[in-house]
Amino acid sequence: MKYKITLVEGDTLIRELLTEFLNASTDFEVAYSFASGWSLSESFRTQGIKMDLIIMDFQLGDQGIECIVEQMKLKGRHIPIIVLTAEYNPALIGYMLKLGVSCYLPKCIKLTEFLLLLHEVLAKGHYLDKEQFTYLKEAVYDNASASTRKQFSISKREVDILYLLAQQYTAKEIGQRLFISSKTVENYKSTLFVKTGTKTVVGLVLWAIQRRIISLDLPRD
Repeated sequence: MKYKITLVEGDTLIRELLTEFLNASTDFEVAYSFASGWSLSESFRTQGIKMDLIIMDFQLGDQGIECIVEQMKLKGRHIPIIVLTAEYNPALIGYMLKLGVSCYLPKCIKLTEFLLLLHEVLAKGHYLDKEQFTYLKEAVYDNASASTRKQFSISKREVDILYLLAQQYTAKEIGQRLFISSKTVENYKSTLFVKTGTKTVVGLVLWAIQRRIISLDLPRD
């Protein structure tokens, strides 16, 4: 069974090319295609369509990504969103993550690489490359003190979990590296969500970077 993708793209040629490419792949199909954000919003309201992933342009004209994300939150729908844009600016990565976007990419990305990233987002909920991490730190780094860990009761083991989540390891992979079960990793994640008031892995990582609980400058083995 293929993953169902909703594609929102105002450029007819790009929309048709992406649809043809994804439908020809082994694991994906474009189940729904819209030329505007308004059309997608109407489908939420009237049809309640089911999908695994949303791929959309950042510049939709009639309705922006901010409005789409807000509508999905109000309806309690947690569907990964990949934003493609012809005017890619890595400095916006912090803003994208705060909105709730799972992946932010330039339209010039190679299609074969794009397929791999789709799998990454579906498996882990988000994708960030090293360049984006650099801009993310610049965007959200503040003057939080070292006492933050104590304030929020973040243990050393939880810091390890946070760091590995930031490196996009799955619960199984984290468990293998830390010699604990994947179920234990999921329990740590749930506890961290409660402690930090976040709801997604991306939000959790962003929270930790903001408060200097983790740093991504040096490898951690």
